[in-house]
Amino acid sequence: MRIRRSVSRDHRCAGLTFIELLVAILIVSIAICGMLQMYIGHSQLSEVAGQKAVAQNDARDMMEKINCTPTASIVADYPNGVANGATGTEYATRIGGYSLSNEFIVVNYTNPLADPLEIIVTVSWRGPLNRPLQLSLSTMKAE
Repeated sequence: MRIRRSVSRDHRCAGLTFIELLVAILIVSIAICGMLQMYIGHSQLSEVAGQKAVAQNDARDMMEKINCTPTASIVADYPNGVANGATGTEYATRIGGYSLSNEFIVVNYTNPLADPLEIIVTVSWRGPLNRPLQLSLSTMKAE
């Protein structure tokens, strides 16, 4: 009994088929789209983190200006709940200008007659995708 071995090769198994190539391209495309979305998300988070650092510096600057003000004149110099301060004494000029998009500062007091006086400084601005963001700091000041 003789076993014949075929010497000829099957040419259909020599390479990739068109369908296999399309599936491979689809998988790679999905992976690239996922990585691109992660990159964009990371970029936006980095931008927000940088903006929060700037807002925190602006709030700290405002707190320092308030702490240097005599306690008796704080409520008059920094009106309660007024965005950017009273006309003529805008907060932007007190801290050297705003650097964030649509930034404004509001100073609030829980009770303007209390001693110690609780002071809340809120910085609001527009972040990536025009989303409203804000950061608040609070302190107490006694006479």
